[in-house]
Amino acid sequence: MTLFAETKTETRRLITARAVRALRSRLGWSQPKLARTIHEDLDGGTVSRWERAVLAPDASNRDALFQLAQKHGYRDLLPCFGDTENWRLTIEPAERSLLGLFGIVMLNHEYVPGDGQAIPGKQFQELKNALYAAVKTLNRADAAGKHILIATDEQAAAWLEEIATSKSRTGTRRRAGKKIDAAQKPKLRKRSES
Repeated sequence: MTLFAETKTETRRLITARAVRALRSRLGWSQPKLARTIHEDLDGGTVSRWERAVLAPDASNRDALFQLAQKHGYRDLLPCFGDTENWRLTIEPAERSLLGLFGIVMLNHEYVPGDGQAIPGKQFQELKNALYAAVKTLNRADAAGKHILIATDEQAAAWLEEIATSKSRTGTRRRAGKKIDAAQKPKLRKRSES
């Protein structure tokens, strides 16, 4: 199981990898061009390793990436070359707005303005079902040894709780199945005895 993508250091490396890839893509540059712009001794292979999170840029290279992003107006990438608590900034702006909207839904799903519920229960349940389906996909990827990005303590706690709940639900279904089988066996015996 991946916990904090194994360590906060690795999480930082993975977030930085996304930011380097996004910066280079937005600039329309090759890996060698980005490398030469940051430092004359860097090569494209190093940038490739940063983008794949095999290596992380050292402090001076992170600072150079910060300066480059700032110079070209990519302010949303600036925190990515530092603090992982700003993980939201690694998400494209159009998708980042979904986090804000999701927060609004969570704040209002039980709010009763006047006569009724702000968000009908069916709609909220559909949203939860879609979220749990995505979490299930991530859980399968995690079980297959793929890295799951988890940037904060709150996310790690939610992930662990979901895994425990998921295992509990699976175990309950199995136990329920065994109870049904056990209840059916005596009925079958009684029928055969008569």
